Amino acid sequence: MGLFLHMLTVLLVIMMVSLQGWLPLGCLDEERIALLQLKDTLNYPNGTSLPSWIKADAHCCSWERIECSRSTGRVIALHLEETRNEEMGDWYLNTSLFLPFQQLNILELWGNRIAGWVEKKGPSNLTTLFLYNITTYKSSFQLLQSLATFPNLTTLYLSYNDFRGRILGDDLQNLSSLESLYLDRCSLDEHSLQSLRALPSLKNLSLQALSGSVPSGGLCGLNHLQELYMDDNDLSGFLPPCLANLTSLQQLDLSFNHLKIPMSLSPLYNLSKLKYFDGLDNEIYAEEDDHSLSPKFQLESIFLSSHGQGAVAFPKFLYHQFSLQSLALTNIQIKGEFPNWLIENNTYLHDLSLKNCSLSGPFLLPKNSHVNLSFLSISMNYFQGQIPSEIGARLPGLEALFMSDNGFNGSIPFSLGNISSLEVLDLSNNSLQGQIPGWIGNMSSLEFLDLSENNFFGRLPPRFDTSLNLRYVYLSRNELQGPIAMTFYNSSKIFALDLSHNNLTGSIPKWIDRLYNLRFLLLSYNNLEGEIPIQLCRLDQLTLIDLSHNHLSGEIPPEIGNLSMIKVLNLSHNSLTGPIPPTFSNLKEIESLDLSYNKLDGEIPPQLIELFSLEFFSVAHNNLSGKTLARVAQFATFEESCYKDNPFLCGEPLPKICGVAMPPSPTPTSTNNEDDGGFMDMEVFYVTFGVAYIMVMLVIGAVLYINSYWRRAWFHFIEVSINNCYYFLVDNLPILSRF
Repeated sequence: MGLFLHMLTVLLVIMMVSLQGWLPLGCLDEERIALLQLKDTLNYPNGTSLPSWIKADAHCCSWERIECSRSTGRVIALHLEETRNEEMGDWYLNTSLFLPFQQLNILELWGNRIAGWVEKKGPSNLTTLFLYNITTYKSSFQLLQSLATFPNLTTLYLSYNDFRGRILGDDLQNLSSLESLYLDRCSLDEHSLQSLRALPSLKNLSLQALSGSVPSGGLCGLNHLQELYMDDNDLSGFLPPCLANLTSLQQLDLSFNHLKIPMSLSPLYNLSKLKYFDGLDNEIYAEEDDHSLSPKFQLESIFLSSHGQGAVAFPKFLYHQFSLQSLALTNIQIKGEFPNWLIENNTYLHDLSLKNCSLSGPFLLPKNSHVNLSFLSISMNYFQGQIPSEIGARLPGLEALFMSDNGFNGSIPFSLGNISSLEVLDLSNNSLQGQIPGWIGNMSSLEFLDLSENNFFGRLPPRFDTSLNLRYVYLSRNELQGPIAMTFYNSSKIFALDLSHNNLTGSIPKWIDRLYNLRFLLLSYNNLEGEIPIQLCRLDQLTLIDLSHNHLSGEIPPEIGNLSMIKVLNLSHNSLTGPIPPTFSNLKEIESLDLSYNKLDGEIPPQLIELFSLEFFSVAHNNLSGKTLARVAQFATFEESCYKDNPFLCGEPLPKICGVAMPPSPTPTSTNNEDDGGFMDMEVFYVTFGVAYIMVMLVIGAVLYINSYWRRAWFHFIEVSINNCYYFLVDNLPILSRF
């Protein structure tokens, strides 16, 4: 029994200790008092920040912007960024206010208009300090001087400050424990970065908004640096050779600059620990001698894209890489065939992008199945031939496949339907043909499907029964026929449906209202007929509707005015009749409204001038009457072409003035879908007159040929007429000559 009680006591002690990690705790009185003093300082002289910090509340760990340790109940983080109202003016911070917080590790103070420091005493245990956006050069200077208050800092955020002319290595030399330093957009130059080697523990350095060349003098001595981020700058020139001195470097980001980076990456061959290199959006060039030396590094991620010109060959160093996980070479004229050896050599490769690289020939699959490749983009190249039938078996782990803008022909391989993980399939702008296979609707993970701009014919896929996640369907610019008879298993997830530029017939299906989350509906350039279904007006999430260039008829449903999120509405080039619904004035978000080339009549609702977001507007080529809309706000910018070819419409910007009797127009315009030119087509008149003239002459000739009596009478008439004309001229010519 004694042993049992002893074991029970030990168990209870263990439970008490473990429960202490999650039981809610209050906070120490000394820290609560210090927090209230800090609040008063932030609110001096009359601020209202931090209303949840109440003196009567003993549980200060539940106050906003505070984190406490779950084991000790002490404050470990204060997130006081943008707390002070800037209209209250500058804030002179007393750092001694933080002394009671003995376990404070993280302190965020940026965005509070700190103008200076009252004392230079602070918690020695602070490891992470956020001091963005200190307002003036003077306060930035004082800021650097005060950092000695926090001698154990390991991470320091000083971005968005003005450190021009400061030698940061001298200012920060007391921070011997500093490992991560963020100096983005601090107006730095080569001089500012001198002596950074005085920070012996610095491992991570981030520099943005630099200009000129790479500041090698201040960086190349940091041979202990592991991560260097100089992305999104205005750097130019070649990579300095001294980068080879950064032998501890593991990650290097030079993306979004104007640097000249060799395709071989030869300046980095000595960096044996380098795993990550990002050179996106620079000028990638080919060296004259692409040596076959093997680099010391085994990269895991490479990102290169160019905004320059020039063709290069596949860099030889890639043949020596076997640890790649992500590789992107885009907008580089590499040329050659698809490098299937890259996939074969790098079994951990999961992302591969070779977009717009001028690659050609057939698409070559790896010899064996590669289960890790999940993202593949080879769009905008010159690949030809058929998509290999074994693609699904060789790349069974694909989640996204982009093969658009190539020259692929034939049909879609059946094996693609066996890739159960495929979420994105883009085969647009190729020469694929045949019917769209029905098994596409059985791909349960598919979210994005783009087969537009191909040569698919036949009917639409009838069923998408197991496509539970399908959101975007783009099938435009094909030769699809028949009615819209698609059915979706989970209609609520469809965001975009584009069936435009096909040969579809029938009417818009009444089940369209099942797609109640639909944002984009494009059915233009088809042969659809019938009225606009009232069910379409129930899709209150729609932002774009394009039904133009069809044979739709009937009146426009006034309920379209209830679609308050519409930004683009195009019903042009149809046979719509009746008035423009006044409810269109409810479309407050609309930016483009095109009702041209229809048979609409009546007046334009004056309420439309309330559409203040409208940038494009056209009601041309209809039967509208009355006045144009008032020339106010955005409608003052719409020209005559927006209203033209409405015979009974008047007012600016049309030349016809309202209330003035106008003579009948000699060239009335047509109210049909196309222009008729004028009142009389002169080309048709000339043809008709010529045909009639020839017919009359043929009839007269035939009569004279058949009837001899009429023939003699005709010739006698001609002879008498000639004689009369002769004697008339002889008798009257002397008289006429006097004049």
